Amino acid sequence: MAVVNSVSNVENLTPQITRQVVREINELRIHPPEGIQIVLNEENITDVQAIIDGPAGTPYFSGSFRIKLTLGKDYPQGPPKAFFLTKIFHPNVAKNGEICVNTLKKDWRSDLGIKHILLTVKCLLIMPNAESALNEEAGKLLLERYDDYSERAKMMTEIHAQDDLTKDQIALLKKAFNAFDHEKKGCIGTDMVGTILSMLGYDLTESTLQEIIAEVDEDGSGQLEFEEFCTLSARFLVEEDTEAMQQELREAFRLYDKEGNGYITTEVFRDILHELDDKLSPEELDLMIEEIDADGSGTLDFDEFMEVMTGGDE
Repeated sequence: MAVVNSVSNVENLTPQITRQVVREINELRIHPPEGIQIVLNEENITDVQAIIDGPAGTPYFSGSFRIKLTLGKDYPQGPPKAFFLTKIFHPNVAKNGEICVNTLKKDWRSDLGIKHILLTVKCLLIMPNAESALNEEAGKLLLERYDDYSERAKMMTEIHAQDDLTKDQIALLKKAFNAFDHEKKGCIGTDMVGTILSMLGYDLTESTLQEIIAEVDEDGSGQLEFEEFCTLSARFLVEEDTEAMQQELREAFRLYDKEGNGYITTEVFRDILHELDDKLSPEELDLMIEEIDADGSGTLDFDEFMEVMTGGDE
């Protein structure tokens, strides 16, 4: 999220302008423009926020983007400032979320109003302007390599602007995350991410994986906290057909349970983990097996195997 000053400016607006803003916001709540939802802040009407759906046919489609308008003391004679609070890869949006569009600068008129601004921002998602770029990298890609620009914008949309994970998905990720958080520090190395996603059934190319990690690990620390790991994983987790998933795992279990005993040994499971990531050291494998084989039996039956591979609580 971009950090934007949210100090109330109500006392600096005249009663007439305050009433005008309230009327506009109420009208937008009752009759919202297509793909735009106003977010009311009853304690501070100068903090105008809205959620804009990514338009079809753009790299932003399927994303929901929260934006903020900050009304200054000279509003409406002067334009408000506008920011994306949801991270986005766009030529006309700066790293701090600030939006650059002529409507909020040289083309501003005092009669335009909040609805016009929101519609303008939505149009900016459809027709970005590389000539007035605040994000130079995005502007350059848009002009010279549109496919690369589109792919990058889609990736950012999938990571930051799509729906929240379900409770079941979060539980699944927590189980996998904990198995690799050997020292219980609340973070894992970015080098473990590919292994975890492989365990969950998502195989990525190394280049794609590194691009995604770079977007989430902004400080380059090489460590991801659980929330950051969820943000990264959200783009891959979709609602699965539970019955089909269970059947696939049952078939996999049978391949490893060659004698039909109804269980596999932890040594066999160690081999499975090693196949998923051959960079895991013997010490790391020991710690993971210790976490999984809590009762020290040295075996996993199908239900335990299912729980480990899906994070389920069956």
